[in-house]
Amino acid sequence: MMNVLDGIRILDFSRYASGPVATMVLADMGAEVIRVEKPGGEDDRILPPFSPNGMGLLFMNCSRHKKCITLVA
Repeated sequence: MMNVLDGIRILDFSRYASGPVATMVLADMGAEVIRVEKPGGEDDRILPPFSPNGMGLLFMNCSRHKKCITLVA
């Protein structure tokens, strides 16, 4: 099944609330979203509430369908 944004690649440098939610919607529509994080991961990974495995639920929800990478200078 084709999605509206198949073939579109987006680099996501956003943090907290509106940016991650916007790119989540784009990923849900078929775009390849690559989330770029600082070394060790972003702070929103450890914001409550938490899943049973200790990961922040906001991060888990907003990062669905995304690829996450870390860039080291």
